Amino acid sequence: TKKRVCILGAGVAGLAGVKHCLDDGMDPVCYEKDTDIGGLWNYHNVAKDGDPGLYNSCSINTSKEMTCYSDFPIPKEFPNFMAHKHFKKYLDLYASNFNLRKHIKFQHMIERIQKADNFEENGQVDSTCQELEPMVYISSRRGTYVIQRAADEGVPFDHEAITRDRATTSAFPFLDEGIVKVDGHFPYLYELVWPTQLNPPTLAVIGLVQPFGALPPILEMQARWASLVFSGKCTLPSAGKRESFVEKRRAFIKAKYVDSPRYSLQIYFIQYIDRIAESIGCKPHLWKLFFTNPSLWYKVYFGPCTPPQWRLGGPGSWKGAADSIMKVEENTWYPIKTRAAGKGERDGLYDGWVKLLKKIIVFLGVFFVLRYVFSNGYVTFPIKT
Repeated sequence: TKKRVCILGAGVAGLAGVKHCLDDGMDPVCYEKDTDIGGLWNYHNVAKDGDPGLYNSCSINTSKEMTCYSDFPIPKEFPNFMAHKHFKKYLDLYASNFNLRKHIKFQHMIERIQKADNFEENGQVDSTCQELEPMVYISSRRGTYVIQRAADEGVPFDHEAITRDRATTSAFPFLDEGIVKVDGHFPYLYELVWPTQLNPPTLAVIGLVQPFGALPPILEMQARWASLVFSGKCTLPSAGKRESFVEKRRAFIKAKYVDSPRYSLQIYFIQYIDRIAESIGCKPHLWKLFFTNPSLWYKVYFGPCTPPQWRLGGPGSWKGAADSIMKVEENTWYPIKTRAAGKGERDGLYDGWVKLLKKIIVFLGVFFVLRYVFSNGYVTFPIKT
């Protein structure tokens, strides 16, 4: 039987998770609490309590060639820096192309994830799901709790409720205690994906990163890695090695950076994706490309590091990757090249006068040359006597 995979959220990371689980022969079920895909990019005119939102004029701050999924380029007609409506349209195209929606349960929210009784044998987890009511502003079926703004002795309620001791007990409020170790703001996740203490590794965290570069390709690579591990096609280091890696990373961050949540999750785009790609087996072979396809090697090495580079070979390779890399410049200029530079600039009201002036100049030039020739006797005509 197929392995069943539970995916939380149908945003950029969740869609990649569904797609790659299908690619690796598993049965994904994605739970999305909203009414449509997109996560943050599913724009609403009215902000929803408790959820991050977009302002109407929001645009992405990374170019489309660097932001796309690695095997599904953004249409060349789209702007290089897309408004949120264009990026949402791209996610819709991605979901439709790979037929992902039928694996998504909308208006469902995961409330709890815990280890199953037989977790040590097969890594199975149990999840508790709630089906939500539709986009309603105020509703009360069986009553509700009303909490006054002031707590004991007039202290504001949020002063009592929002404290660090409470915050450290959930970073991951829906996960059973002990699945992900969190020390302050530092998560014990191998490569910011795999809980170090969870064995077998049947849970992956996708998207908990602060990158220098576009986020979607990173989320996709994390999802590819998770899918391959879940399907048994890729293995991780032992729990001890994962723990040691995370401890070294924490010591490095403390030595080099400010001890803050931002730096705990900070990564560098190429280096991070390359490390995961090496584990998967899809890191570009630069030396091989240098000798077999020099023009492609030049684009890969000196051009922008676009996501299709990690589809040139290995698991999940895509036959259109090389062509996509070669057309980066063309696709970048396409949406802003509404007309050829200089073409038609001289068309207009004075066009006829310009042409007439050219003819007059040519006529006068020929006239004065002939006059000079005849007046100086350079040309003679026979005279009958």
